[in-house]
Amino acid sequence: MSTQKGQQKEKLEMLIHDRVYDVSEFVRKHPGGSVIRYYLGQDATDAFEGFHQRSEKAHKWLKAIPSRPVRADDNFTTDTRSRELITNFQKFRQGLIDDGYFKPDYLHVVYRLIELVLMFALSFWLLRQNFFLLGIFVGGIASGRCGWVQHEGGHHSLTGKVWLDQLIQKVTISFGLVTSGPKWNAMHTKHHATPQKEDFDVDVDTLPFVAFYKEALERGRRIHMTPNWWLRYQHYTFLPVTSVFNVFFWHFYLHPREYLFKRPDPLTAVVVASRYIVHYACTLAVHGWFLSTWTLFASLFIAGIYLFGNFSLNHTHLPTTKADEERTWAEYGIDYTMNVDCNWFVNWWMGYLNCQIEHHLFPTMPQYKQPQIVERTRQFCQENGMKYQSMPYIKALGAMLGNLRNIAHQVDDVLPPLPERQRAYREAKKARSLAAMADKETASEDSDASSVPVTTSRAAGKGGKLTASKRNPSVANLSTSESGDGDDDVRSDAAFVPPASAGGRKAAHKRGQRATVAAK
Repeated sequence: MSTQKGQQKEKLEMLIHDRVYDVSEFVRKHPGGSVIRYYLGQDATDAFEGFHQRSEKAHKWLKAIPSRPVRADDNFTTDTRSRELITNFQKFRQGLIDDGYFKPDYLHVVYRLIELVLMFALSFWLLRQNFFLLGIFVGGIASGRCGWVQHEGGHHSLTGKVWLDQLIQKVTISFGLVTSGPKWNAMHTKHHATPQKEDFDVDVDTLPFVAFYKEALERGRRIHMTPNWWLRYQHYTFLPVTSVFNVFFWHFYLHPREYLFKRPDPLTAVVVASRYIVHYACTLAVHGWFLSTWTLFASLFIAGIYLFGNFSLNHTHLPTTKADEERTWAEYGIDYTMNVDCNWFVNWWMGYLNCQIEHHLFPTMPQYKQPQIVERTRQFCQENGMKYQSMPYIKALGAMLGNLRNIAHQVDDVLPPLPERQRAYREAKKARSLAAMADKETASEDSDASSVPVTTSRAAGKGGKLTASKRNPSVANLSTSESGDGDDDVRSDAAFVPPASAGGRKAAHKRGQRATVAAK
């Protein structure tokens, strides 16, 4: 904390490569949005390299940020085991770089793109020949496989050239899934930064659609919008209904709002339009508007099941970590992620994301090379006392659906009736407004008094009590900062009520008395 006359100003710092960077001014400018706050007060070296290894621009910006040498009394990593694990992981990673595992293969990229073109061409031909079901299925798988390719482009692991990978990502996600690459990146980096961390990882912050862990029922964001009956049958609806609904929610609302209005992206808009144009050009003359439209959205239905059914196998049924707990990059990638056993078909079917441990540890490594380092990663885990988790595809599918069923069976025991939750949400929202007004009034009346920032974690604990963050006091600011990706706060709205100062509470009490008299 740096102190100025009349106030205390919080300094936001993180450790990267043995230098401490003051990112107090940069957090609002960070192109990736609020995810930078996830590693405040911590050693962010591995996260920085995991996201920005190939980005010359990111390294230039890092040099421009005020920094200082790390001091002996700095406390970015508290325990000896974590420091040793960070050191060992960085040696492991450097060894893989030296052995050439991070070098891209252009022929492999060409193969992946040609595969997509041929699959779409086959789908359109089948539809024209009245093989509707087969054409829809092939088109759906082609769209889903666009998801695998765009995913690699977003991680800059295809060609190794950031601009080219971003271009490939935009084209494949816009044509195949009619969505936006930049918007997808803004959401996906939060998952990669802290997988399975409650209130941080957007892949488990999934209400009102689905609940992947019990605590989401107790205090999850948007729990006031979620009826019991919907969650009670979530293990039946997840693949055929919830997954598909997410795809269409992205397609018709979340992503168009981004690339058409909030951050206009002409290339994305043009490629999305081209998907419709190509589809109707190939089918309209033969089948008319109704069947052409039906086959298009039926293929996106298949794509939704294909993508979400595979994405969910590697994480959703694993334990979560609490919002006020911190883990190293290696711990997030190993303890909160699992693999699906490798074979040639599973590797192809899952776009190499069955090697999820390796992908989370080394997201910029070409994914087709990750099955090649499975045994080396397993050995690293053994040497560092960590468990390497992997299971066959069918068993992983059963574990995912079984977890959804277990949560569904607890819904009625944990959740009060929906009207009670909605009433609690309205009361909490009103209390937040009153507390904010009280603090503002107190600040204006006592402008010379010292103002000490309130430090809380983003997530409210069970029963609505706040839990303090250990070494990351600024996470509370996530909800009020204007992030670069325009993301919403991932804290539990229903449980969080900001504490007011003593003067603020008195002012709020007086306003409450006046309101009561007026009502009478």
